[in-house]
Amino acid sequence: AKKDFYLMVGAFAPNKRVDLAVKAFNKLKLPLKIVGSGQDEKYCRSIAGENIEFLGALSSEKLLELYQQARAFLFPGEDDFGITPLEAQACNTPVIAFASGGAMETVTEQTGMFFSEQKVDALCRAVEEMERIWMNFTPEAFQQQTKRFGRKNYKNQMAHAIEYGYKQWKDGI
Repeated sequence: AKKDFYLMVGAFAPNKRVDLAVKAFNKLKLPLKIVGSGQDEKYCRSIAGENIEFLGALSSEKLLELYQQARAFLFPGEDDFGITPLEAQACNTPVIAFASGGAMETVTEQTGMFFSEQKVDALCRAVEEMERIWMNFTPEAFQQQTKRFGRKNYKNQMAHAIEYGYKQWKDGI
């Protein structure tokens, strides 16, 4: 069953924007659990309110439990791909992502929502909207999205790309 906390998982690197999540949740006063560590951790801890919990590194089992229980998953940074939004969606957890980079490929309107500026107010608005709609996301939508990135689909796409490349090479194109 979903609980009332939001979840963020990843390294505390500048591009991950853990600081943005902390500042937004300081303003919102909603519970946020952050898994991970890294260079920005000390700063983020120093500015975090009591509603924000830093969990460090966790076992796969505990992380899975958090993914399954979180109301929504935060992905406020910019990343080329980002596996964590897919992990969240595989656990039927909607994603709030910055509208850039890999998140544009891995999150859909059926499995999450986007915010367009890496600013506290923009993230706050997205979280406030998620508070209104989180229960409307369906397991079927998450399953469909997760399948797109599953091993079988990946193998089929790679096989097709290799066959196509070989044909192009063989035909001298």
